Amino acid sequence: MGNKAEYRSALRSRRLIRDAFLALMQENGSAKMTVTEIVRRADINRATFYAHYSDVQGVISEIENEIIGKMFDVLREAPQGDFLSNPKPLLDSIRVYVEENIDHFRILVKANEALNFMEKMKIVFVEFMLTYEGVPESIRSDPRYPLRCMYFAGGILSIYQQWLLGNLDCGLDTVSDETGALIEYFARSVGK
Repeated sequence: MGNKAEYRSALRSRRLIRDAFLALMQENGSAKMTVTEIVRRADINRATFYAHYSDVQGVISEIENEIIGKMFDVLREAPQGDFLSNPKPLLDSIRVYVEENIDHFRILVKANEALNFMEKMKIVFVEFMLTYEGVPESIRSDPRYPLRCMYFAGGILSIYQQWLLGNLDCGLDTVSDETGALIEYFARSVGK
């Protein structure tokens, strides 16, 4: 019985720390904060913080890893089909996931460490595109395909990043639709 209570207490402490971190990020727009600021906001002591994280970067890393892990799940569970001819189902799945976690995405993109987060996201998308069976084998086996994947992943993520930063005056559905149009154009250009 004690283990269950300790587990719940640990989960509660981690949630308090993460919520405090995210609230401070929204207020300050920067991940440059101290453990002291986080523990004050979370109303916990420093020992509780250090029982779960070694530093503030540990909180950021955990949030990033959680989002990236869930993005892998979204990509794996997305409707199957010919992605290059009809990218909309997959892009709609991504759009829904981003909308459901918009605050987390905005905070991570605005953080000073955003380049690290965006690079991790790019790796997720490149790996997905390289192995996704919704892309015909004739295209995946082309030695230029990995280069194209990197190019598209970087470009597409840049568009989403600019939208999350508030630099694009359109809705997320427009971003997804235009991204889909770019992918379809790419498919036609490689002779799909």
